[in-house]
Amino acid sequence: MLAELAAATEVTLVVPERGSLADRMSEHLIAQMVAQAQAFGVKAETVDSQSAPVSEPADTELDALSSALFCEAAPAVVPTGAVTLLEPAGPVAQAEALCGQIQDLLASGAETTVVSTEDVEGAWRALAPKLAARGIAVRAAVRTPVMELPAARAFMGYAETVARLAELAETWPESELSDEGPVPQLGDMSWWPPRAITDFLLSDISHMDAPRARALDLRWRGNRMLSPARVLADLQRKNAVSTSVMRATRLILQGRVGTAAARLSFPSLGLSTPCGTTKAYRSSCSSSVSAAASPSRASPRPRKVPPVSRP
Repeated sequence: MLAELAAATEVTLVVPERGSLADRMSEHLIAQMVAQAQAFGVKAETVDSQSAPVSEPADTELDALSSALFCEAAPAVVPTGAVTLLEPAGPVAQAEALCGQIQDLLASGAETTVVSTEDVEGAWRALAPKLAARGIAVRAAVRTPVMELPAARAFMGYAETVARLAELAETWPESELSDEGPVPQLGDMSWWPPRAITDFLLSDISHMDAPRARALDLRWRGNRMLSPARVLADLQRKNAVSTSVMRATRLILQGRVGTAAARLSFPSLGLSTPCGTTKAYRSSCSSSVSAAASPSRASPRPRKVPPVSRP
């Protein structure tokens, strides 16, 4: 899994050394991981922390300046050039002024600069395009609530709807016999059409192509007598949905919502590879949808509906 993830983004594994048997096992594991990563065409190397370069101590001018601000009795701070005050003409000029300062630092020999701010997303939107236009590589660490991610919202809507349909299927009225044959009876149809399931099928995490998803949605919308059991049966038929959706639906019906999320995030765990989905997208979804499927956010455990065995 780490080797696959390394194919999409930078991965750092830190292993402590204590001179024990576990260290020798760790060394063997690291050697296997390096070989596996190289098999994926990923550059991998091991670094001994004792031989790693030690960073120079930070300049104390910023600390002294921070302590002296708004303090009348503070000693004067002797400027050394380590701190620069930018005075942009307005909010629009702030990003341009900061980008110019970063460019000057890099031109003077700095290899890396760090922008620290409370509004990371705002800084990213304002600075990244300007720095990229200057030929400066940029990356950011952005913490996003899991339910703001499209993949997590799609999965949770799908899981909650499957759980609800499973409960409705247990009490769905039986067809009544008449002179013309069985007459289907309807129960609570507030779920029809199952929009949350369709949204999930159209999302990348379902590993299902859009034409099949739209065709299934069209069939559901065209059937005003559609029952929850029919929808659940469709979601467990391989010729109606992807293998990933089929297996994830069965896991959810067994109450294993977190496992279903993890399997959808990592198709390599026994599931098919999604069409048009990059490894970077799959790795970014792994923690998000699994976290969204925690017991506190998931629907109550549904009753198990027998899987469909016919093709």
